[in-house]
Amino acid sequence: MREHGHPSETTIRGAQSTDALLVVKRTGQEERTQSLGRFLEEVNHRLEVARRDQERQYSDFFPSLSHRIATARRVERELDRHLARRFNVLDYLRTDELGLSKIIADLLDPGATHGQRTLFLERFFSVFAEYIDFAKSLSLDCTHISVEVEKEITEQRRIDVFVQIVYGKSAHVLAIENKPFADDQPRQVHDYLLYLRERFGNRFSLIYLSPGGEGPTAESVSLEELRSNWMERFRILSYASVSSAIQNDQFEPFRMSMYSLVDWLRACQRECEVER
Repeated sequence: MREHGHPSETTIRGAQSTDALLVVKRTGQEERTQSLGRFLEEVNHRLEVARRDQERQYSDFFPSLSHRIATARRVERELDRHLARRFNVLDYLRTDELGLSKIIADLLDPGATHGQRTLFLERFFSVFAEYIDFAKSLSLDCTHISVEVEKEITEQRRIDVFVQIVYGKSAHVLAIENKPFADDQPRQVHDYLLYLRERFGNRFSLIYLSPGGEGPTAESVSLEELRSNWMERFRILSYASVSSAIQNDQFEPFRMSMYSLVDWLRACQRECEVER
């Protein structure tokens, strides 16, 4: 007869079997966990290898692509310089004030369809260098150049042709007020000069373009103001030769008398590499 309080041999063997099963179960779980860990490590390794391989492919591809794009652009610029493939003479048929301003702006714009890059702008500065004090100091090869027609400065004021040349840390402006037909508005030139001085200091030139070299009206800007404040910043340019009726008048100190717009156009024609 078994004494109470002591486990039987069968009970002991059962407990040992249970412990053994628990050990086996824990061992199986640990092995599965380790196997899963090894699997995830392998996945991460393969993803890393694939990522690095892709990076190498991209690093090889994009420099090659950039080089090809740059080469294509150089070829395109060279073709435009000789053929002006995008140029359309029909764009130059409009001869009212706005149409003439657009023609002048287009020729001055290095990115326009004429394909001559900065050539026409360079010729403008070289022909009129005596009258534009910053013309000789600019290098147009390493600059950002923007050209606008009817540059809005206020709700009531627009400068006909506005060329901004960013050189180094400063900007220079060539502004042209085109007056082939219309009269000035009250204080028009005065307002333009003040706007340019406020934003660009002395780094600008305002050219008043008229058929025979006529100056602005007294209502637009007074001669006294021009003499006192704008001797180096304001110029008058004629489309062709200066009219004999106004030679040596009160505006003569401001006139670009030795040249006309036609002189610049002829210089552009001589050096343009496109036959048409």
